[in-house]
Amino acid sequence: MFANAKIEQRGPNQYDVTHGDDTQLFVEFRQEAVHRPYLSEMEGRPVYENVDFITIFFAGDTTKKVDRVATEDDKRRFAKQYRAYVDGITVASDGTPLEVWPPLTKADVASFKAMHIHTVEQLAAVTDVNLSAMGAGARSFRDQAKVYLSQSKSSAEISKRDSKIRDLEDQINVLRTQLEQVSDLKKRG
Repeated sequence: MFANAKIEQRGPNQYDVTHGDDTQLFVEFRQEAVHRPYLSEMEGRPVYENVDFITIFFAGDTTKKVDRVATEDDKRRFAKQYRAYVDGITVASDGTPLEVWPPLTKADVASFKAMHIHTVEQLAAVTDVNLSAMGAGARSFRDQAKVYLSQSKSSAEISKRDSKIRDLEDQINVLRTQLEQVSDLKKRG
């Protein structure tokens, strides 16, 4: 599958790692939006983070490939491919990708991306001047995006408040139990 790593010492604290012949591998790096459940829960809306992935194809074998999050070792091992990826990358903003926002069709998403709008947050921030160049439905989508983000923030605040109430209720129950135990001890003693 992969060539075995070989470690060679060059100096007192210097090592070279080689992996043999990787010329049979076709390697691609890419960026994907990865859902972050904890941040999503805190924000009350889907939150994603850009993460580098690697896909390794094996020459002549259409049934086998490696597809996973890229590690620092991958970036060093396949430095040429990684450098090409970095040099040609278009960095998308963090936030809620348009693709996961239900009101938009694939055509809407493509149209907005052509206008350099990749997230719901960016759409909500579009100025009136820029809306005129975007077509008839853009204002409606922008207004929906603003409402969505506002409701998400309110939902997150409500969720935080509800969580705090549950914590306080748990603390009250613990105190009640302790008070009952103290009361029982006084009755016995």
